[in-house]
Amino acid sequence: MEEIRPRGWVAEILIGLSMVGLIVIAAIIVANDKTPDKHLTLLILASVLPLLAVGIGIVTAYHFASSNFALAANTLRKLTSPATAPVDIPVTSAMIDRDKIAAMVPLALAAKISIKKDLLPRYEPPVTRIPIVNAKGAVVYVIHESTLNKYVAKIAANPAAGVHLDSVSLQSLLDDPLGELLESFIAVPSYLSLAETKRRMDRKPNCKDAFVTDTGKEGGRIIGWITDTRVAQFTRA
Repeated sequence: MEEIRPRGWVAEILIGLSMVGLIVIAAIIVANDKTPDKHLTLLILASVLPLLAVGIGIVTAYHFASSNFALAANTLRKLTSPATAPVDIPVTSAMIDRDKIAAMVPLALAAKISIKKDLLPRYEPPVTRIPIVNAKGAVVYVIHESTLNKYVAKIAANPAAGVHLDSVSLQSLLDDPLGELLESFIAVPSYLSLAETKRRMDRKPNCKDAFVTDTGKEGGRIIGWITDTRVAQFTRA
């Protein structure tokens, strides 16, 4: 818009000067009108007033057109600009350290953990997901609250099956088809950048979690945790 605006001022000035000149000329003619009944004056007014109206209309239309063009250009620029990206910092600078993870559940206790009594109460702000770790300290599942709620609703919607939530364990969820959603995470090495971690998360369907492990691969002991919300906190426009 910076290139268009100077031309706009030139157009406005030219239109304005033309209107002023037209008024001055008309005023001189009217002032020197010696015809009977001011016939020349009436003729001038009949000619000048429509021209003035046209000039005002042109200026008004130009302003509205310029504003609309600027708005459209700005909208297009936002739509076509690259997506926001995380700042280029080490993933270890953005991750949640292992000892600061609010809740983790041992896989060995899956059969003993009641979804209603033991698991659901753990989902209190800021906890919205819980990693399940094996004996080696590696993450094997991540249970998002939304997935857990889907499973609970699934049980409640089928009372004919005779399954009551009171008797449902974590292992039941892991064995359910919904359990596939619990494995939508990736493992990354500690030397990776946050930006590259985000790119790898985007490549895996439904992935909202990345775990920094000592081996840089799944099965390695967890060092830290990157969530999609954590990435958003370190994202710049």
